[in-house]
Order: sequence, then structure tokens, then C-alpha cells
Amino acid sequence: MAATASTRDTAGRRYALALIEIARADGDADSWLAAVEGLASLTEESRFVDALQADGMTDEAFVAIVRRVVPGITAKQLNLFRLLRRKGRLSLGRSIASYFRELMDEERSVLRAVVTTAV
Repeated sequence: MAATASTRDTAGRRYALALIEIARADGDADSWLAAVEGLASLTEESRFVDALQADGMTDEAFVAIVRRVVPGITAKQLNLFRLLRRKGRLSLGRSIASYFRELMDEERSVLRAVVTTAV
């Protein structure tokens, strides 16, 4: 069974930082955000991660699943998914997505806030 990463993991942050640099260089942040959201969906549950990283999962089957979840995925983005799978790091998907969203908000000068109300 694959280890499930916490929602926010240090390794996930490192991947997200690298991806934001790639997104800047590509000038296609929205496409990268969609890919990262797809990664989060694919890895939402540990049983999904286990199935995607199972020995019986061929690369062709993996790619077909990814393309169904993220229809507009680019070759570079697909290579990220394959790299994570090869290294047994798909469980970082939610962590990567969480940090990537935060970095995208910073790029776009979107401030995050927590609102507490009393009744």
C-alpha cells in the first residue's frame, strides 16, 4: 500500500516551486493549474494511488487514465505525472496542488484570508 502524504508536505512544496517556474517559463500558468488539479483528483484517495502505482499498471494504461482525467494535458505535464509515478511519489499529488494553488495566488496578487464570525 502506498504511503499517503499529508495535505501539505515539504516534498510537495519543492515540486510546486519547480512547477511554478516551469509555468512562468511556458507562459501557460492556467494550463499547469488544470494539470495540477487533475493530479490532485487522480491522487485524492490512497486506493487511487495504489492502483496507479501497481506493478500491473502499464505506462500505456496510466497515460490513458491521465488523459481521461486531464484531457488537455501537454507532453511536459504528462512527463511530470510519469516522473511522480516512476519515483513512487504520486501520493504527493494533493500536497503539490495545494502549494501550487497558493503560489498561483501569490503570482496573481490574490490574498487569502480566514474569516471568523460569532453568532
